[in-house]
Amino acid sequence: MKHVSTVRRQPSRRHRGWAYAGIVLGMLAVFAGARLRASAAQQSTGQAADISPEALAQIEALIQEKESRSSTEQKIDSQLIYELKMRAGRPIATGVPTVETDVPYAPDGHAILDVKANVTDDLLARVRALGAEVLFSSRETSSLRVHLDVDRVEALAAMPEVAFVQPRQDAVTSRMTSPFGRAMTRDEWVQTRAARRAFNRANLEALLRGTASRQDAAQPNAVFIPAGQGSRNSEGNLTHRAYDARGTFHVDGTGIKVGVLSDGVTNLAASQALGDLGPVTVLAGQTGSGDEGTAMLEIIHDLAPGAQLYFATALTSISSFAQNIRDLRTAGCDIIVDDVFYYVETPFQDGAPGPTQTNGGAVIQAVKDVTAAGALYFSSAGNSGNLNDGTAGVWEGDFVDGGPTAAPLVAGNRLHNFGGQNFNNLTLFNTAAPVSLYWSDPLGASGNDYDLFRLNATGTAVIGSSANIQNGTQDPIEQVNQNTASPRIVIVKKAAAAPRFLHLNANRGRFQLVTAGQTHGHSTVNSIGAYGVAATPAVGPFPNAFSTANVVETFSSDGPRRIFYNGNGNAITPGNVSSTGGTVLTKPDITAADGVSVTGVGGFPSPFFGTSAAAPHAGAIAALLKSATPGITQAQVRAALAASAQDIETAGVDRDSGVGIIMAQGALVASGAVGTAFLSPGDITATENPGNGNGVVNAGEGARLAVQLKNLGVSSANAISATLTSSTPGIFITRPAASPYGNLASGGDGVNSVPFLFTVASDAPCPYFAKFSMNVTYSGGPSPATMDFQVQTGPGPYVILTTMDATAPPSSDGVAASTGVLGVRHFRDGIASVCGAPKATFPGTTNPGNHQYDNYAFSTCGESAASCAAVLLEAVNSNLFSAAYRPSFNPADLSANYKADAGASSTVRTYGLDVPGGAQNFAVMVEDVPTTISNTLYRLTVSGTCIGSAACATPNHVPVAKAKDVTVSANSTCSANASIDDGSSDADGDLLTITQSPAGPYPLGTTTVLLTVTDTKGAASQATGTVTVVDDTAPAITCFAPIVVNVVPGTCQAPATFAATATDNCSGPLSATTSIPSGSLFDAGVTNVTATATDGAGNSSSCTSTVTVVDNEPPSVTGFSLSKTSLWPPTHSMVDVTVNYGGGDNCAGSACVLTVSSNEAQNGLGDGNTSPDWQVVDSHHVRLRAERAGNGSGRVYTLTLTCTDAAGNKTVQTGVVKVPHNQ
Repeated sequence: MKHVSTVRRQPSRRHRGWAYAGIVLGMLAVFAGARLRASAAQQSTGQAADISPEALAQIEALIQEKESRSSTEQKIDSQLIYELKMRAGRPIATGVPTVETDVPYAPDGHAILDVKANVTDDLLARVRALGAEVLFSSRETSSLRVHLDVDRVEALAAMPEVAFVQPRQDAVTSRMTSPFGRAMTRDEWVQTRAARRAFNRANLEALLRGTASRQDAAQPNAVFIPAGQGSRNSEGNLTHRAYDARGTFHVDGTGIKVGVLSDGVTNLAASQALGDLGPVTVLAGQTGSGDEGTAMLEIIHDLAPGAQLYFATALTSISSFAQNIRDLRTAGCDIIVDDVFYYVETPFQDGAPGPTQTNGGAVIQAVKDVTAAGALYFSSAGNSGNLNDGTAGVWEGDFVDGGPTAAPLVAGNRLHNFGGQNFNNLTLFNTAAPVSLYWSDPLGASGNDYDLFRLNATGTAVIGSSANIQNGTQDPIEQVNQNTASPRIVIVKKAAAAPRFLHLNANRGRFQLVTAGQTHGHSTVNSIGAYGVAATPAVGPFPNAFSTANVVETFSSDGPRRIFYNGNGNAITPGNVSSTGGTVLTKPDITAADGVSVTGVGGFPSPFFGTSAAAPHAGAIAALLKSATPGITQAQVRAALAASAQDIETAGVDRDSGVGIIMAQGALVASGAVGTAFLSPGDITATENPGNGNGVVNAGEGARLAVQLKNLGVSSANAISATLTSSTPGIFITRPAASPYGNLASGGDGVNSVPFLFTVASDAPCPYFAKFSMNVTYSGGPSPATMDFQVQTGPGPYVILTTMDATAPPSSDGVAASTGVLGVRHFRDGIASVCGAPKATFPGTTNPGNHQYDNYAFSTCGESAASCAAVLLEAVNSNLFSAAYRPSFNPADLSANYKADAGASSTVRTYGLDVPGGAQNFAVMVEDVPTTISNTLYRLTVSGTCIGSAACATPNHVPVAKAKDVTVSANSTCSANASIDDGSSDADGDLLTITQSPAGPYPLGTTTVLLTVTDTKGAASQATGTVTVVDDTAPAITCFAPIVVNVVPGTCQAPATFAATATDNCSGPLSATTSIPSGSLFDAGVTNVTATATDGAGNSSSCTSTVTVVDNEPPSVTGFSLSKTSLWPPTHSMVDVTVNYGGGDNCAGSACVLTVSSNEAQNGLGDGNTSPDWQVVDSHHVRLRAERAGNGSGRVYTLTLTCTDAAGNKTVQTGVVKVPHNQ
């Protein structure tokens, strides 16, 4: 828990002595508390004997002192009056020389004061003239915060504008330094939480034993943790399903402004430099101090990274806090988150009518104002405990008259009876906070005077008093500090005061007599837009989502909250301000995560525990809702959050958790937002494949990876396919690393149907973390999606389930276990050790007595790499603590060799230890917190180191794949088999399995082939080569049959059409050509035609055929005539005869021949016997003898013209020339 630090002037020696004694006695208070609780029922009502006469006399004297105050003193808080008197050396009252006060001082020695006044420029000038430094002033809230010499307080109060002067109103943030609150011992736990402990123990024990029974099964050795914003990511991102919601509904808070109020953002820039925060608007002058605000902003940014962030400090003063709430709204903030509580905040009024004595309703009213304007407001419910968990520090109830007070008290003044006794014992005190008393009067109008006293443990002396005047214009509140152990808290009602409903609060201390109803102030505002947020640890369910099995933190403040007045001071039930009046608000409203990771800039602790961490988770979820549906109303937001809630604690709405743990995914569904499928990895398991059979994926071995995909969305994801890659040196993924997943319905999950295989290099260190990236495509949601995860190779975590008793746990390979007793235990500083940043010093020891311990001495193998040993301690209660040592643990000296510790005790606790590389020894010890053997069932898990003989075995050598490019001829099927192995080998001589993908036969062309070489341990290496299959077989071709055609009449040519046929078994396409194209005109005669077929590989074949053009057309003869047709007289002489004709031939080369014949024999008798009778001169001329036989009828010469072309075609023409016998 964090209380805002104050700087105080050193008290007197006597005052310091009480404080030191309180530190020691506070450690024993819980035992006294248990005793008093047991005996309380035996005490009779009104037993003033529990308060000694001496103490009663002191109470009377202090009351009388109050009655004697001047008008100026009545404007001064009793703490300042007491301080002034002690500084002056005067007694507080008769018989009361001193009391403890709690006046804060600045470094300059001035008191830090809050002043109610009518603020004007003139007043400010006069206040400064007193030597005051004015830190804050507000006319609206009539308030000042000043630093002033305490001796000038009366002068300040004497100013007419001043209504009241009081010590600084302190505030507290809702961060816890440990997951279970302040110093809760086993005895207190046992006596105040028996029923709940039994419930939790049964569930936790079942969980521990159930998990242990599954150790032999293949367990996930990697879990997908989505990348966050920067270096740290809140576990609430997964436990609240905010990651799921962003992926399903595609929202990230964009368009929404979220304001945060806390202590400060001193190291905001450091967080931004780490990437854990983006731009943040800090209101002018409102940076504050510290980094709780930074941590809260980081949580919001993790869950709603698109939201625009704002900040203002809440710790300047209560009035400044209220103003900053309004200023954030003015700046446009849709959502405002805070984790600050001022102790003066009233539990009984829902706002403020205006400025009052303490402004105890100012922040409540500011919250009501901004929510009325439409904002959503999320405030921490507080870390002051709850009744169910036995951590309550509040008592609420009607005033009960303790009977007539014994002398010497003034008659009529009444002690309050808490139920069997007139005091309430403070069993555990919180020096950082007051004990506060409130009663059911309205702010600024309390006319019922109550006083609060703190007595010593025996009830014999008053050591603290708060006795302010309530006479009709003041606020109903008194506060005393709580610096001593087991004090008795006494409430006195003045005689004239009416009985009222009381609220007594130890503010994270513990009372002997307690009730529910801790949470109050502005976290219980009665507004539909305002929420008080309880806390539940994220560490238990993480990385899974919250469920109904979770519970609130033991420190989380409970409800309900009964209020009696509206903000304006009007009674809700006029005339009844008792336990039957007013109205009861169900508070807190909701529950959210704490115990989450933040950067820790500025030294802020991480993990971040407390309702301070819960409130920003809730605010971020609301930002997602509003981002998805900008017009969503406050009522719709509340309905959506309630519909999403995991019902924890008591069934239904309860005083510890409200409606339960709100869930981002469910809230968006309930709001009506439209979503899609959304895939994310689930369990990821790496196993030997087959390895050496020892169950560990060692260096040099092959492994099989099963990756579960979950559909976290609201609709189906279909046609899912994933491809795996790795960028980690020494991690070789066997290709092809792709697998289908089929279809996944909403909420469904599946594992890769084709195994992902990988090999770890022989020289990989142990342990070795392999980073993988999986690219997933699918329909129905955002695709493609890249999912990164990490798998540890080497031995898994060391896990033992055992009981803290006097029996040593069993030793195992690489682990020597022992048990024993410590004389002291470790001091728990609340901070878990982390690797890379060890604690600067040993935290120390405490609680002398016998503390049982178990020690586990680990030995790592020589091949170990430097690593972080992660220690996880799970138990059925918070009785155990753990620390780590290197090289060994010495129970006689807990500081010797100390290296790390858990910081605190809880049912789940983690921390880290740096372990150097090489063979190392280190030890993890678990100890009992109580001084008796607790017999606590626990499970210890130590991971991240290389332990045992399995890890130290000589690694297998990964085979070497070697491939070459080859070229082969295709066979009759147009394919070929071929090996690309070029001498793959294995250094261990293992039998190798060599495969090729694709396996062949290979088609024509070049194929890239993956060669995989696997040894007997499943280790594989791959190489690529090419197989080129060539086609060297020519195609078959058949020519056309010889063609014979006649010439086209009148020409010497003729066309011819033809085609060759070709076939090829392999390469296509075929091309066939001819030397003369089909359809060409061919000249008469015979023409050779060559046909050629060529396949796709360039192989060719040819054949030849003929085209014969026949000239079947005879020559033409025209104009055939003879120059003479008759020879007379027959002179026996030769006569020239011309044969006239013309013509030609369709083809070149025709020739004509002229021949002569006669009907009479040549040189026949009687014709003159002259020789020759005719003579052919040429084809146009003949000579004929003009003679005839004397005894005939005349001679007839027949002239025949025969024209013949080259093809042998002939044309014949004839003519006759006669030699008449007579004429």
